[in-house]
Amino acid sequence: MLVDAGDTDAGSRIVADLKVRGITSLDAAVATQQ
Repeated sequence: MLVDAGDTDAGSRIVADLKVRGITSLDAAVATQQ
C-alpha cells in the first residue's frame, strides 16, 4: 500500500497529483512515495 491504513484522503491527493502530472503507472507512483 502506498499510504497507511485509513489514510484515504492522502491517497486521493496522491492519485490526483499523479493524474495532474500525467503519471499513470504504479511504478511511477511508488517511486514518488519513496
